[in-house]
Amino acid sequence: MDLLLGLDVGTTATKALLINTNGDLIASASYNYGLITPHEDWVEQDPEELWKGVVNTCQKVMKSVKPTDRLLALSISSQAGTTIPIDAKGKPLRNAFSWMDNRAHRESEQINEAFGKDKIYELSGWQLGDGLPLLHILWMRKNEPEIFSSVKYFLFVNDFIVYRLTGQLCMDPSDAGITQLYNVRDGKWDENALKIAGISQNQLSPIMNSGAVISQLT
Repeated sequence: MDLLLGLDVGTTATKALLINTNGDLIASASYNYGLITPHEDWVEQDPEELWKGVVNTCQKVMKSVKPTDRLLALSISSQAGTTIPIDAKGKPLRNAFSWMDNRAHRESEQINEAFGKDKIYELSGWQLGDGLPLLHILWMRKNEPEIFSSVKYFLFVNDFIVYRLTGQLCMDPSDAGITQLYNVRDGKWDENALKIAGISQNQLSPIMNSGAVISQLT
């Protein structure tokens, strides 16, 4: 039997569904994890818990695969707007900034004063608040300079998990938009937004269309 595996790496749980090509459910599993809130407006997550959720749910549903079955593909969806800085070995350098994190009040005010409140919305399709990756990164640059200087890549949940699964870096356009570093009209990382954050395009994943075949699993 030909099978398909779907993963949803969400905010409080990862869920896996194993189906056949007719859409019949073969197996499902979930793995719960929590949020870390050390201060008011701070919301973080342990990236290794997100990865553990993927491993755990995949192992559970794969117990239903028979030796004669073929797993044709794995597809992933995820929470977006959560920032995971990693080093050159792929290790997270700190807890992830959740998309719900709203600590960057001052940084948001500075961007609004310098560029106007509508500039980021026109660029990315997302209003500038007190969080999301542009502000996460800017906050880190100002408040955690030692960690910031050690970052090889700024990843987000979808490309972090894909990188762990395949060794390849890639980001889809819809998830790129919520980072507020992506120009939705030009279809590429925006140089002005990167300057605001203080990072280079080489620190972000290449853009690939949703549904593109990324790689074999490692």
